[in-house]
Amino acid sequence: MVPTTRYKVSLRVSHPIVRADEIVARVGFQPRVVQSVGDRRTTPKGTPLEGTHRQTYVLFDLEEFEGVIGLEQMIKIATKDLVANAGPYVSDLAETGGKVTFSVGVFCDENAGFEIDAGLIRSLAAANIGLIFFIYPQDESSEAVDEAPEAATR
Repeated sequence: MVPTTRYKVSLRVSHPIVRADEIVARVGFQPRVVQSVGDRRTTPKGTPLEGTHRQTYVLFDLEEFEGVIGLEQMIKIATKDLVANAGPYVSDLAETGGKVTFSVGVFCDENAGFEIDAGLIRSLAAANIGLIFFIYPQDESSEAVDEAPEAATR
């Protein structure tokens, strides 16, 4: 069997005050998860839970693909699109206590590697965009799960 490495790139935005509907409108991508600060907590299927959200959290799925060559290029394109749509807004979110991060899931069935060049790191830093990687080694007994927003900030 030929080894494969799959990547899933998402954009995570959290903020202690700004509501999710504003973030969605300004960022310009289609969200998968939308939770606003102060709103009642629910399960993914909408069943009410106790308490309210302590912060706003929005997750945008961007791309899923195979191959090392595409990862850096995908992040460059997503950064360019995000900065073009909402560059100053993204920086303002980060400067007012929020967090804007590209989340990269790496699903591999053996050792894998990738490179993020200095130019892309500078572009991300200039836009106040973070980068987080979740590595999921695949075998017959493991399954990847989406990380909760709190798990990514521990």
